[in-house]
Amino acid sequence: MERISNFLCFLFCFLVSNIAPAFAAQAQPIPLKEGINTIALNQLQIHIIKGRVELMNAHSFDTYTMYITPNGANGAWLQVPFSNRTSPPDYFLNNAESADSNIQSIDFYKKDNNLYVLRTTKFGLRAPELNLKKTKVKFRTYKFNEDVDTPILLESEEKESRTTWLNADEAAKFEGMGN
Repeated sequence: MERISNFLCFLFCFLVSNIAPAFAAQAQPIPLKEGINTIALNQLQIHIIKGRVELMNAHSFDTYTMYITPNGANGAWLQVPFSNRTSPPDYFLNNAESADSNIQSIDFYKKDNNLYVLRTTKFGLRAPELNLKKTKVKFRTYKFNEDVDTPILLESEEKESRTTWLNADEAAKFEGMGN
């Protein structure tokens, strides 16, 4: 009986030490509605504005702009640019649609009390094949620096998908952050 008890104790400790941290580290998606979405992160209020550019065709798209208000609601709204490693910062991000597929998706996540943005983009083909065929996607992850003087989302990781996808948003869901 003592051997069974020791084995169960070992098994419990093994499971807690190996499974719990992985579960705790999962990225949590942040659902966004049209308009202003306010997120509390540590001591900051982050405002993500989701808007729509309506082109009256299959190429309409959503835009995402991010601000912080370090001095409260009545203080200045500081825009948070998105910066990759090789080009000037972007002041908004957008998804990209065609009549046949989602070319680029944008997703916001919280993980370990940090804010991340995942930009998932199809690549390797030119239009119209890009719109019609499965291809690899690039996952670009941006991490918010939480600096109240010069806030920025810096690209922290770039990787390619393991398989090919018709829609970037599906790739993000199954291979993106937290997967």
